[in-house]
Amino acid sequence: MIIFNGFHPDIVYIDPAIHSPTGGWHSSICLASWKSGLSIEATQSLFRKDVFEALGFFSHYEQAKAWLVWHLNQTGFPGEILVAKWCKSGCFMYGINHQKLHVLADLSEVIVEKLGLEPQLRNPQEYIFDNMLMSASWSVYPPLSKALGLGPSQYRFKEQNSSGWRVGRVHDLASFIRASFESYETYPQERLVADRLSQPGYMNLKSFVKIGPVAAEDRPLSPYSGRADYQFWRRAIERTPLGSVDPVVVGKFKLKKSDRVATAGSCFAQHISRTLESSGLNYYVVESAPPEMAREDGVAKNYGVFSARFGNLYTARQLLQLFDRAYNRFIPKDCAWTRHDGGWADPFRPTIEPEGFATAQDVEDARIEHFSAVRSMFETLDVFVFTLGLTEGWRSRIDGAVFPLAPGVVAGAMDDQSYEFINFGVAETAGDLNAFIERLRSVNRKSRIILTVSPVPLIATYEDRHVLVSTTYSKSVLRAAAEEVVLQNEDVAYFPSYEIITGAFNRGAYFEDDLRSVRAEGVEHVMSLFLSHYTDTTSIRPETAGSIVAREAEAGMHVVCDEVWMDV
Repeated sequence: MIIFNGFHPDIVYIDPAIHSPTGGWHSSICLASWKSGLSIEATQSLFRKDVFEALGFFSHYEQAKAWLVWHLNQTGFPGEILVAKWCKSGCFMYGINHQKLHVLADLSEVIVEKLGLEPQLRNPQEYIFDNMLMSASWSVYPPLSKALGLGPSQYRFKEQNSSGWRVGRVHDLASFIRASFESYETYPQERLVADRLSQPGYMNLKSFVKIGPVAAEDRPLSPYSGRADYQFWRRAIERTPLGSVDPVVVGKFKLKKSDRVATAGSCFAQHISRTLESSGLNYYVVESAPPEMAREDGVAKNYGVFSARFGNLYTARQLLQLFDRAYNRFIPKDCAWTRHDGGWADPFRPTIEPEGFATAQDVEDARIEHFSAVRSMFETLDVFVFTLGLTEGWRSRIDGAVFPLAPGVVAGAMDDQSYEFINFGVAETAGDLNAFIERLRSVNRKSRIILTVSPVPLIATYEDRHVLVSTTYSKSVLRAAAEEVVLQNEDVAYFPSYEIITGAFNRGAYFEDDLRSVRAEGVEHVMSLFLSHYTDTTSIRPETAGSIVAREAEAGMHVVCDEVWMDV
């Protein structure tokens, strides 16, 4: 049963045989006023903001949300997601236990998905008559409506009509009070009982009476009145303990245990990979180390660091070009670079073989195997987590190929005629991400994507300016681009790793002494919120999410990063 009194906190139940004009729903103010001997006019004067505040009406909304989320979670529904969606839609209830049809439609879609069925009709509420329209309903009282950001409202109370198609009578406030009083006159006082009336505010209602013209709205409310605590710095940051700050609020979707979750991106993405693996979720690896290879050697060769042996994909352009190269849409001129020790390296993943490849042909053979795995990953993954790391990069002047490291850092040789520095902007980054999403869904239309921004500052900048300024520019571009892409695409979410680690609220506590490396406590905070908001807790191994991320943070702080070679 969906119960939500946040929009209608005045409704109470009394003896089931006693009806108000709206059936079993009674106004607590009306009932208390009648029992106190107040007139209809005096009772009408009590329907105003300061009285509602004294009776605690404005606190019911957040309490009702919390209870409904808990109740849905207890019965196997994604409470946070559903309640956030319903609240965003406006008033989703006709009364405290009569929900509007789109609520039932959302619940039915969850059930269909849990049964493994394919929905035959989206938004069914648009095609089916809502029988509750013939039942009773209450408007949201004007002061409450303004506080909740629902816009203009009136005091209106609709009677139930159980026969025929005629809409029940709609009462204004005075008519509703009069009809309620007339009903109460026919019953003994001892039957007109509601627990709510024993609260102090109701005992003092007479002191609030104002006879004469009374405005329903004492004064205009700020559009920010009634907004959630997480929307205010003082409540969400200043008054919240460090480890409890939660900028995620609600995940856009949940990862199921069966979902194949692939990861790629900058160094920080490796924390997500390890957390998924240790929590028992399906961390999807398509390019695994040979069984006989020691784990440390496998990590050094980039096996399991990400879902395939990409190396670090720092920029959105690298990700887009990875797809195009894997599907033979783009064949760069640079195929193999010689190393300083005489070995060979792949220009697009120069550190995956610590000792280098023996020959250029070995580079090509490994690339063919890698691209096969990449295609398999893109076509079969359910969720793709990509961590944006940098805007600075190096590209070929000949064909536009972008590399994770400049020629000459680990392999190859710098040649100003062949290569150039590039620093991507918001439009380019967002355009590359949108293009990648379009390509991915051309081979996997059901794929979902989580974007995040690495909080790790630049280790070096090629721009002739302070590295702090370049870091701020780079992270600002990536964050703005991610926001644009999330707004433009369905089933693409943003997870605020960057905000959690770099936020002023933690006073630098999440960075090591070098002010760049992320401490275990920071990783733990990020990963606990990821598990809390993006996974179904019933899918996680039988241990708390906190212990999972704490273990990962303490034991797995080492990450594989190509960019460390820039500062040697």
